[in-house]
Amino acid sequence: MLADGHTYQPDPLVLATLLAGVLSYLLAHGGRPSRIRKRPSDLGAVQASHTIDAPRLGGFAIFVSFLGVTLVTVTRGHDLVLIWSGLIVFLIGAWEDLSGSVSARRRLIASMVAAMAAIVLSETTITRLDIRNLDLILSAAPLASLLLTILLSAAYTHAFNLIDGMNGLSSAAGISTAFALALAADVHDQAAIKSTSLLLAATISGFSIMNWPKGKLFLGDGGAYFVGHTLFWIAVMLAAAVPTLNIASIILILFWPIAELSTTVIRRLILKSPLSKPDRLHIHQIVRRGIEIATIGRKARPLANAMTTLCLLPLVIVPPLLGTKLTNDRSTALVSLALCFAIYATSYITLVRLASSYKARRAVSKLVPPPFRRAFRGLRFQTRRS
Repeated sequence: MLADGHTYQPDPLVLATLLAGVLSYLLAHGGRPSRIRKRPSDLGAVQASHTIDAPRLGGFAIFVSFLGVTLVTVTRGHDLVLIWSGLIVFLIGAWEDLSGSVSARRRLIASMVAAMAAIVLSETTITRLDIRNLDLILSAAPLASLLLTILLSAAYTHAFNLIDGMNGLSSAAGISTAFALALAADVHDQAAIKSTSLLLAATISGFSIMNWPKGKLFLGDGGAYFVGHTLFWIAVMLAAAVPTLNIASIILILFWPIAELSTTVIRRLILKSPLSKPDRLHIHQIVRRGIEIATIGRKARPLANAMTTLCLLPLVIVPPLLGTKLTNDRSTALVSLALCFAIYATSYITLVRLASSYKARRAVSKLVPPPFRRAFRGLRFQTRRS
């Protein structure tokens, strides 16, 4: 109690950041997969980008921090929607993180069940996409609105899991998206949604200390599913609360996982590969390989993982910032959205071509001055498998 008789109330954002940071530190140093005997190593996976078997338990730090701070401060109605529905995907993802035995189909079903729970608890569905004829159908046919909401929620939940493979990338995407949603909520006087978005950004920030630069801890399926589900439903509830907010700006705010999922689906359809089959052709994996080629090869992988996020950071954070600026300007938001997708697609295609060309790889390696390559050798990141 303070001298004036008032009880001291800790700042929820500071509390969330500290709690998530402490829990992440404990999980990073005490949650090695080697101690979780049931789960096989991830280092042999085709999409693996690491040289150490880092714990995939970051979701525990984020969920516990989000839940704990919500309960000890001000509990808002939509916070409970996010916690109870998000608990479903968190638990199924955490089960996969601990056991490695949960099929992709079960995880997809769980994400759909979580979406249905959010619909029931919030009494909200997607009733507009700012496409006249489609909006008429969604308004006239509640079942169509229900099915679309479930489908999009499950898709974005899984899309966020695709980016949890590079040091700091999922953290950067989660923080920038949550912060952008908070800014958009602030512009439209939605103080409660703003507070919830900032709380999520704070918990991810605490986790990010262990996630970047050395990648000592990752979200795992539990964390990625919970963060993706929560971000999507914050956006849905914001759009429902502000009918004038254009959908193109919301897509810009949620951009990076959507772009990753779209590219992945198109690529696997072209290659006639199963949609659920992992590969190593995501843009962050190609950028990482390019950094390795330009420096000292696979010996640089731990540092290349961290540098990959820095290289991609503009593509990750610019679309959400554009979305916050264009919530009341649908035409400009649509143009910006098309431009962002065009830049992403052009960058991806160019990088794939460079990566598949021997002459291009040689040229890229020669562009880096020898002193810079020697600097890579001097930087010590953990490379021992544990």
